[in-house]
Order: sequence, then structure tokens, then C-alpha cells
Amino acid sequence: MWVNSTFTINSDGYLIRKAFQWKLQGVANCDILKRLALHGLHLRKQRLQEILTNPFYSGLIVNKMLDYEPVEGKHPKIVSREDFLRVQEILKGRSGVYKHRKETPRFPLKRFVRCWIDRTYFTAYTVKKKGIDYYKCNVDGCKTNVSAKKMHRKFEELLRTYNIPLELVSVFRDVIGNIISTDQKEQKAALSSLKKKKSECEGKMKKCRIKYATDMIDEETFEITMAKLQEDLQGIDLQLSECNQDLSNLETRIDEIFVMCCNLVNLWKNGTLETSQKLQNLLFPNGIFWDKEIGGYRTEQENRALAVIQRISSICKNEKEEKSEKNSSLSDLCA
Repeated sequence: MWVNSTFTINSDGYLIRKAFQWKLQGVANCDILKRLALHGLHLRKQRLQEILTNPFYSGLIVNKMLDYEPVEGKHPKIVSREDFLRVQEILKGRSGVYKHRKETPRFPLKRFVRCWIDRTYFTAYTVKKKGIDYYKCNVDGCKTNVSAKKMHRKFEELLRTYNIPLELVSVFRDVIGNIISTDQKEQKAALSSLKKKKSECEGKMKKCRIKYATDMIDEETFEITMAKLQEDLQGIDLQLSECNQDLSNLETRIDEIFVMCCNLVNLWKNGTLETSQKLQNLLFPNGIFWDKEIGGYRTEQENRALAVIQRISSICKNEKEEKSEKNSSLSDLCA
């Protein structure tokens, strides 16, 4: 039995956290395995599936001694409970052991759109006799039913509100660059903090070696302390590597966002299921809601770049409408 034990996340734990984040972004398991391998963590596909479906990583303990009833553990969470459940939805789990099943590309919004009333994810089904696809809220008392054709059309309309006016392309690139630069200022601050932590950790390791060399601590204490500090240092180095990589990709990120935002509807409509879901998760990190009262979508959080695009598009549209009205009025006067 562990008494008054302190548990910490080691370098593998930080990588497992990244695996959950990648899954939430719609990355395929095979690609997650490749990314983990690049960071030195080599897993079999079965092992990755076990990790992604194990509630232990969300802070829960489930075992036979507890009659398989989940209880809150004392160990730190690798992933939040909400994100863990979202991953299970992505893996299409229903109960017990979650299994990854082949997804049909006819329902890209499944487990992404939630009901505005009860906040649960829509499921999907097909009326075979009519050959019509539907999305549905399964909560008793709600059971909102919407044809997939309508929801897809409304989602395309939502994406079109983020189209970039051609005359503002250069302005848009500058705006996106400024947004990313602002984010990078925060990352630079985080980088500075991580470097400080690394320096402190290396200082503690040096002091530990001195104490051991001068017989101030015994060999067992030395080995336990050094092992713990080494784990901390590996975790810090991993975070430093990721932070440095993000800071070095400014122009690439601007180009990627620019190309994507110029063609959102076609990218979502004509892409593979994986592409569509990646786009959805990128644009709306927390998903979107279907409000049956208005027969359309509601968004609570969108990608910061999208918010800027929408404002620019709205201003440009209003200016065009005002100009059109003025020209129409002048034509009437001259008639």
C-alpha cells in the first residue's frame, strides 16, 4: 500500500498527453504512433488503443477489487475527464471496452455537433427504405431529428461566413501573422519559464551529487532523488523541444491557415472523413451546437483567426451593399 505517496508525470506521460490531444484533433492512430516514435516512445497499435481507452489517464481507477466501479485516484490526470470522454466518442465507444470501428464519410458531423438544449452529441442513422440520412439527439424528451442534408447545408453556410474577400487577401495575411506573433509572445514567455525550470533542475542535480560525494546523503537517497530529477528534466526537455518547434514555423503556419481559409467549404465538402473532421476540430475546438428553435447552429468558441475573418468579411459585405444601394439610388434619379 502507498501511504502519503506523491505521483508525478514523467516524460512518457507528457507524450501520452500529446497522443490524446492529437486524437482530439482528428489524427489517425497510425500517425499518432509515428509522432510518438519520433519522440522516442515506441508503441504497438494495440497498446495505443489500450491507452486511449483507459480511464486511468483521466484520474480514475477501475479494477476487479472495486467491482469495476470507477473511483477517483490520487495520481495526476494526463487528460481531463471531458477530453477523455470526447476521445471515446471519436473512437466510437459505447460501453465497456471501446473499439475503433470504420466510420462512414456520410456523417462527418457525428460526435462533433451537440444539442443546444441538453449539450449531448448527436448520433446518426439512415432510414433504409427512403435512403435518407439523419442526425439525432438521443436524450429522452428531446430526440431532435434533423436530416443530414439540412445539417450539412447549414454547416456549409456557416463556413461561407468566414470566406476572405479577394481585395483583403494581403490584409488578412498580415492580421493572421499578427495573431500568431501574439501567440508566440506567450510561447516565448513559456520558453523562458521552461529554461528557468531546467536550470533549477540541473542545479538540484548538481547539489545532490555534491551531497552524495561528501557523504551527506546515502546511496539509496541519492539514486531515488536523481531518478526523480532526471524524469523532471526529460519532461522539461520535451516541452522545450515542442515550444521551439512551434516558434520556428511562423511563415508555414500563416500559409497553411491562409490556404485553408480561402477554400473552407470545398475542403470540408470534398475531403476525406479524416480531413473533414480535422478541419472541424481546428475551426471549432469545442464543437458546435444545433438549436432546433432557430433551425441552425450556435458557436461558443471558434478559432481566433476565424473570428477575425468573419469580422472582415462582414465589414466588406456591408460596404458592398451600401455601395450597391447608392448606385441604385443614382440610377433611379437619372431614369
